[in-house]
Amino acid sequence: MWDEGFLTDPFDSGNFKTREFIIESLKGPGSRGKVSVTGSDILKKLDKERAKCPPVTDGELVSDIAKTSSPTTIDIVVSDNTVYDLKAGETEDYASIGDMVITYTGTTVITDGVRLTGVTWSAPSPYSTYREDAEAGDKVQRCRLFSGRVIDVFKELIEDYGGIDSAYIPFTDWETEYTTYLAGLEVERLIVEPEGVSDVLDELIEQSMTWGLWFDDVEQEIKYQAIRPIDIATTPAALTDDDNIVKDSIDIVDEPKRLINSISILYGQKNPTENKDEIGNYKLGILDTNLDSRSDRELGEVREKTIYARWHPAGNKSQVARLAKRILASRSSNLQRIEFEVTKKDSLKVAEFCDLNTIWLRGALGVKRDVRVQIIRADDAGESAEYVAREDFFTGNYARWAPGALSGLTYADATEEQRSKYLFWSDASGEMSNGDEGYVWL
Repeated sequence: MWDEGFLTDPFDSGNFKTREFIIESLKGPGSRGKVSVTGSDILKKLDKERAKCPPVTDGELVSDIAKTSSPTTIDIVVSDNTVYDLKAGETEDYASIGDMVITYTGTTVITDGVRLTGVTWSAPSPYSTYREDAEAGDKVQRCRLFSGRVIDVFKELIEDYGGIDSAYIPFTDWETEYTTYLAGLEVERLIVEPEGVSDVLDELIEQSMTWGLWFDDVEQEIKYQAIRPIDIATTPAALTDDDNIVKDSIDIVDEPKRLINSISILYGQKNPTENKDEIGNYKLGILDTNLDSRSDRELGEVREKTIYARWHPAGNKSQVARLAKRILASRSSNLQRIEFEVTKKDSLKVAEFCDLNTIWLRGALGVKRDVRVQIIRADDAGESAEYVAREDFFTGNYARWAPGALSGLTYADATEEQRSKYLFWSDASGEMSNGDEGYVWL
């Protein structure tokens, strides 16, 4: 624990923030009697050197099994005879032997190991693997099939495979974020060999329209947010040169390497034992392009990216299309990264939106402009608060479904607040009845 704040007379602990870290190393004391402490936040526990999904299984076949035979039980020598037990509420599970995946429905303890029962020699639908001969001593690796809401998968990876206590996960907040911005998004993947939990999370974050998962060291919570605009009910902080921004602290960085204006997404993985980037191992694919970004008026070249979407089954066509749209929206224009400092009274949090008004941000004609940014990194442990932010790419009207009580309300009769919150259909030209810009459906 690290307490940081201001000393007052009389002393008031309410002026302090408590931050929690995992101690990675201690150095000292040295010649001056100092001790150096290196700490990391709790998500360090998810590193691939520390946490695997599924965990490494040391089970080995007792006997040879020919590919032409299909025994309904197999015996395994293993150090822990509970390692293949089914999870609560599940009726079948899976294991890999070489490059084939089997399904089983139960386990029985035997001498020096366990017997898998109800064995069928096929992977769960829609996956398939090839039958091959197996020999005594071959490894039998427990697999893990994830299927359902992305936030449930995140939770299981962090808790069950990362060993992080559920007290760090404000799951009610996660559900509110998910149902507001990603309702209906479900993912699926059969993981057949141990992978670092952090690597699995990184892949899923990219493929699930997730803006980020991060640890708030003051609130001591793992936060989750979707890629989405500022919340309707939120008024962003307004920061100016005169009142908030520390003099000479602004640094504006272009990030051309982030630019993507053409994206291919392959989905509907067939064989989970093959390499991720095997193009022929996917049933479907989509290509989406931002033609404006590719034109001579903007970038004038093609910047391509391919995503091998192992987390999206063949039935996720609409979700994959949404994913492509949001990735292009966030990365097809040269959004600026802005580094700045503010006084401690103006502290912000990661993922928070704010409006910057500074002489260093100007439009094409040199006129100063307000820029909405989202905080991607925050450090308020020093004398001033240091931030890294990126220009917000959500501009214009973004639509959301209105509650049933407003059925029949027209754009002409709606209040400004209702127009800013909910979806109204435009005319054939893409404009509203009074000429306002039409909406974009999230």
